[in-house]
Amino acid sequence: MAENIDQNSEQNSDVSSRMDNGRITFNTTKFVGIDYPGFIKDENRMLETLGGEDTVARTYSISGRRLELSFRPRDPYCHAVCADRYPTANLLLRVKQRKKKRREGSEPPEVRYEQEILGIVANTFKFQVMADFQYLVPDMPDFLAQVKDGDALNQDIPLHLPPPVFARFDNPADYNYRPEPQTGKGSTHAVKDNEEDRLAGTRTRTRRPVNAIAVNFSMAEVPSKPNSKALEAASKIKDGLVEDMTKLFANRPIWSRAALQCHIQGASQERLKQLLASVSYYWLNGPWRALWTRIGYDPRKHPGAKM
Repeated sequence: MAENIDQNSEQNSDVSSRMDNGRITFNTTKFVGIDYPGFIKDENRMLETLGGEDTVARTYSISGRRLELSFRPRDPYCHAVCADRYPTANLLLRVKQRKKKRREGSEPPEVRYEQEILGIVANTFKFQVMADFQYLVPDMPDFLAQVKDGDALNQDIPLHLPPPVFARFDNPADYNYRPEPQTGKGSTHAVKDNEEDRLAGTRTRTRRPVNAIAVNFSMAEVPSKPNSKALEAASKIKDGLVEDMTKLFANRPIWSRAALQCHIQGASQERLKQLLASVSYYWLNGPWRALWTRIGYDPRKHPGAKM
């Protein structure tokens, strides 16, 4: 299928040449091709799945934009299939067959073919992604069309639980049954690997051994003392930064690392991690996620901690 984008261009520079069985006409009209993934019976319905002719022209005018195709345009839950643009050097050819009517007793009529090159297809949209990844919702589009006020929301409708997200990638990939990323056995974190952590998405990378204690919001108790290795590393720091860090957490029990960097000048990232591990622990999730809390202080038991 080819859609003429430059409809107002003049068909100049026509070149004609005589061939053995007909005549070929060349012109320089520009077209964009669409390798449609289906059998086209109705051009209007085909264009409707692409969003209309205006949508196709708008997509072509933006470099790098993908062309979306919806097999069910009126279904808001239809997962669109995307096509990528590829440079091509194709020609759009039209062939006509002409022959005279045969009279009784005469020889078979001579068949002539006329070929005409309508233009150049310099770019083509090709659908090379998985097209069968769809989610079907029976009768849901009809219900959405009837929603006009709040009373429609109180009607009884079939249970509808759509997937939260579709696949991140629409190209096939070799999975090879790779194991899920998880923390190794040599980690010094207080939170061990378990199924809940992996499902929650909190353990996606092997953590570096910085001797810090990390806790989940669902844990019953918070650490009452720091890691012994963290205290040993902090005892080697002789520039008074440990005392400064202790005073800061005595005045305020919860800090972010960015806020602490404003108060402790000159400390490198590695040195700051050692200081934090000696006086505080780290939240993996919950309302204080990514914040450092003084050892022994549980903000869940203090209403003022919400500030």
